[in-house]
This record gives sequence, C-alpha cells and structure tokens, in this order.
Amino acid sequence: PAAFLGPDVEAAGVVLRWLMLLMLATALPIASMLMTRDRLEAQLRKQNADMRDNLTILNLAEALVGIGRWRYDLRSGEQHWSPLMLEMNGLSRDMAPDPGDVRDLLPDGGKELFGALAANRANREPYCLEYRISPPGGGGERMLKIHVNNEFDESGERVALFAVAIDVTEQVQREEALHRARQRAIGL
Repeated sequence: PAAFLGPDVEAAGVVLRWLMLLMLATALPIASMLMTRDRLEAQLRKQNADMRDNLTILNLAEALVGIGRWRYDLRSGEQHWSPLMLEMNGLSRDMAPDPGDVRDLLPDGGKELFGALAANRANREPYCLEYRISPPGGGGERMLKIHVNNEFDESGERVALFAVAIDVTEQVQREEALHRARQRAIGL
C-alpha cells in the first residue's frame, strides 16, 4: 500500500498503520449503524407481526358482531371501507377499499348524513349517528348506526374521519312495530 514511498520501509510502515487506523475509524461507525439497523429491523418485524395479529382479531370481531369500518382522509379524499361496511351498504366486496361517491345510496343524497358529519367537524369526542341507505339492487331501505371519531393533526386541523357501523334495521323495525302496537292499544 505504500509502494510510492520507495525503499523507505519505516515510512511505509507508518503510512500502513495510518491507513489501517483510518479503515478502523471508518469501519466502526459503519458496523455500529449495521447493528442498529438490524436491531430496528427486528423491532419492525415484531411490530408488523403484532399489527397483523391485531388486524386478524379485529376482522374476526367485526365478522362476529357485524360491524363495518370506514376511514376517510380529508386531505387526499381517499376512503377505506372494510368488506363488511361495503356489504352493509349493499355494495360488492370487490369495490374495496374505495367505492367512490356513494351519495346515490342515501335517500336524501347524503344531505342529512354529510350535514351531521360537517356539524360535528370540531368534535374531539366520538359521536353517533343513524342514517338510512337504499342499497342498489333492491332489498329495501336499511338503517345503519355509525360511531364516528374525528382525527386531528398536531395543529388541530381535522384531517380524517374514522367510523364503525352496524346495521340496526331489524331493531328499528321492532321498535316501530312495538310503537304501533302501543298506539293501537292506547286507542282501544
């Protein structure tokens, strides 16, 4: 490595030592970064496995109780509908994750639902709404109950909506039938 120094062996030895020290000084930080990268990679693999397990549990729980989920990013306009949320709204699971504009499913074109979402835009606590849908292909109107949580960024701007919904059509029909029966009984 020090051949350019000629026959001066002592100078070549000094240059060689300096080159080795330089290589060691360069190699140690690189080795440290590689060890840190390996440790972070292992942590990331563990977190990904945990998230995959949690998502599996969430999907099983959703299927068990019939809950669909929806997230709407206000900045990008992207939506993410779970398969069950699509199904509850009378849409094909193939439309996941974003079925686009679904206002035509709502009897009033979405005025009531989207008006309520807008009215609650500053709400930092989860809130609940009920809305009717008219799924394509018939089957009659359905009633969904939706729990919504607004997501805010660090500056306090609402950036997304996250919601879970359940089909309460049968419960509403039972309550309406009970109300009608009560009215008939009172009228007697």
